[in-house]
Amino acid sequence: EKQKETDQQLLAKDQLLVQKQNRFDQELREKQKETDQQLLAKDQLLVEKQNRFDQELREKQKETDQQLLAKDQLLVEKQNRFDQELREKQKETDQQLLAKDQLLVQKQNRFDQ
Repeated sequence: EKQKETDQQLLAKDQLLVQKQNRFDQELREKQKETDQQLLAKDQLLVEKQNRFDQELREKQKETDQQLLAKDQLLVEKQNRFDQELREKQKETDQQLLAKDQLLVQKQNRFDQ
């Protein structure tokens, strides 16, 4: 009889411990779920922030690239004008030298005659 009582008390005690452990496990799962959701939300915010940063960086890089391209085009145009002026001056110089050579040849021819 006493053993039966003791067994029932132990069984009741075990059931209480199991219920207590189950409640603890349930609370732990709920807290873990909350924590996971908070971390997920935080991660999503960080990803959005990184995406905005990357987009701004791409836009600034595009602006910089366009500015550099415009600068390069101006330099190319300037170089082309300089080259054109140089060719024209060289042509003038060549023509002057040719005329001078022709005069010298004519002068030499007259002298030879």
